Formats: sequence, C-alpha cells, structure tokens
Amino acid sequence: MTGIKKTAKQRQAIALMSDPDIRYILLSGGSRSGKTFIACYSIIVRALKAAGSRHAILRFHFRDVKNAVGRDTMPKVLKLIGTPYTLDKTDWFFTLPNGSEIWLGGLDDDERVEKILGMEYSTIYYNEASQISYHAYTTAQTRLAQKTCLVNRAYVDCNPPTKSHWLHKLFLEHIDPETRVAVPNPERYAVLNMNPMDNRENLPEGYIEDTLASLPERKRRRFLDGEWLDDPEGALWKRSMIDEHRHTGTLPNLVRIVVGVDPARRTRPPLRPRRLFRQRLTARLGQTGRMGGGQAQGRPGYRRDEQRRRSRRGQPPHRLEESPVQEGDCEPGQVYPGRTRRRTLREGGGSPRRRVPGVRGSNVRVAPRRRVPRPHGRARMGDHRTRRTRRGVRLFRIIGGTQ
Repeated sequence: MTGIKKTAKQRQAIALMSDPDIRYILLSGGSRSGKTFIACYSIIVRALKAAGSRHAILRFHFRDVKNAVGRDTMPKVLKLIGTPYTLDKTDWFFTLPNGSEIWLGGLDDDERVEKILGMEYSTIYYNEASQISYHAYTTAQTRLAQKTCLVNRAYVDCNPPTKSHWLHKLFLEHIDPETRVAVPNPERYAVLNMNPMDNRENLPEGYIEDTLASLPERKRRRFLDGEWLDDPEGALWKRSMIDEHRHTGTLPNLVRIVVGVDPARRTRPPLRPRRLFRQRLTARLGQTGRMGGGQAQGRPGYRRDEQRRRSRRGQPPHRLEESPVQEGDCEPGQVYPGRTRRRTLREGGGSPRRRVPGVRGSNVRVAPRRRVPRPHGRARMGDHRTRRTRRGVRLFRIIGGTQ
C-alpha cells in the first residue's frame, strides 16, 4: 500500500477512522479536498483486514455513486494499492481477493434500497450526505450490524450545507435533529474539516484561484472555505426567529388540537409514451404533509410537522397513527378543484374530518388570509423542525389565530 501519498489532512482522517472509541466520522469541507478518496481507501483497508466482510457506499442517486465512485474513485484507489478485484455491473459491487464485498447503492430507488438494506455491513459510507435525508440515514444505520473482527463504523462526507441541516445538529451540536434531545455517547462522533487548500498538490493548476475563488460568495464559502452557512437569503422564516419563540421543557396542555393535511396532488407517475427510469418517476410524485398544532394559554402553537412521498398506488401516504398529533379535535384536509383525496382522509384514524376548498395558487391554497401571521403571534411548541409555511398559515387560522 505504498502507492498512495496522503496529505496531512488525509492522515488526520485515517487517525480518526482508526480510533477504537470513534464510530461516526464526518468529513466536511470544500470541493475536491480528498474526502471521498480517503474514505474509499479506509474502506478497502478494512475490507482486506476482515475476510468476507461487507461494506456499503451510499448516495442519494444511484447513478451518481455509480459514476463518481464505481467508475472513478474506487478503481483508482484499488489500482494505487495494487489490489485485484472483480466488479459486478449488474448489482454494482466490488469483490476483493479475500471474499470481502463493497456495495454501491442509491437511496432514491425503492427496489435497490430493499436489496442493499437486506444485508448487514461492517462499514457504511454516506457520500454527499447533504443530499440524504435524516430518515434515510437512520434507516440505513440499522444495517450497520455485521459481526466481524472490525469495529463497525459509519463514514459521512459533505460540502457543508446550512446550519439547520441535520448533519450539523447531529455531528456538531450532538442533538437529535427531530427531537432536539442530546444524543447518547457524543464522544463517539468526530468531525474533520478538509478543504481544497489541504489538497492543493493533487489539484490541477488554477482550480482554486480561477475556478473556486471566482464563485459567488455563498458558493465560495461552501465549496472553497468549507463553511456551514446560515439561513438562505430571502428566507421567510429565519432559524433565529423560530428559536426565539420556541417553547422548551414541559409542554402546556393544548385546548384544541388540529392535525392539518396537505394531500399530494399527484399520487402516481404520469403516463409517458417512452419508458422512464424509476427514480425519474418517483421524483415526479407529490408529497403529502401533515402538521399538528393546538392552542395553549390563549396562543396558537405548532407541535410538529412532516411530509412524505407517496410511493405505491393504492396506499395512503399517512395514517393518523403516524401523524404528528395522534388524536385531534379536527383534521382539515385540502380538496383540490375537481379532485378530492377522500381515501387519504378516510383511512387511518378517528379524528373528525373537515374538508377545506382549494383555491388558486399554492401560497393561498386554503381559505386565503389577508396577511401571513407574524412570528410573535404564535409559539413553537416542542423541539421539532419547521417545514412548509402554507400549512402553518392554515393551522393558525383553524386553531384560533387572529386576522
């Protein structure tokens, strides 16, 4: 393994990946800083140490991990190390001489997810994790369970997104992104910042000065300096506004509980004369959102909200048992002009249903208000994320917000 010349930062990454007390390593930083290369190198070393072990490299889109890792980075690292291998281009996994396997997978295809997550692994590497949801991450983590001589580890890399992203909360703030409760054993998490300047010797001339340095400020801070960004410019709700009005501790008793429903307009892929890939069809499906809220101490507040994509025909996207508030006094649901998601509202619970007529435009979809409620007009109850604004406007009106 003498064919690889590591940079100082890559040697630091190897030290973290070899520490027996660290299980979850985040490599964050700018573009072309050597994160993927050193993570693949570590996976190969671990695979060669434990015969018959399995390792997975996951990304949101399978085509991206196939092209970037399967056809580029992984073969280069194996060649530099001098390790022979075979590549199965049907299921896309590498087989090493000792029988160890390195699988490539995408989390945007249900069929591939079931195949990949049907096995156990010693290492799971989440490549470009800023594109992966926290739900997908926690689901894949359940397969980090192969029993070998290795310490099971998860590698994560990303170009830093905003500070509201689940990666920042989990790895830097050490809190659960959904419940905002402190994670157990925070000492098992480690973060290493790697930037292009640390990998200058392996980059083409002018890449840093001409390409990255000429980017707009926010992109330059992310891809060159490797900084975690604040809220996007022009955001309607700032994270500081939400945190300022967040209610922590014991939740007050809610006088009236409402579970708002925003059904997906498109529940199945459109028919096309030509065959399209599954991921393209899935990406066209709408997402159904639910939001729970209530009234406490004379002020309306949000409890929790979530949204999911409906993936199978004939299957409701949510049931009430899965909703943010399990039992509510009312469950208003959107009714589109000419199309009513009656089955979505009919299945899955006992809360009274209330159909709300849809009108023009998604921003004034339900019984339009004269203005959006200001932040000081409500409280954010519980430690949960805020998603779509228009669902909040609806609930605000239903549970007692002022005009």
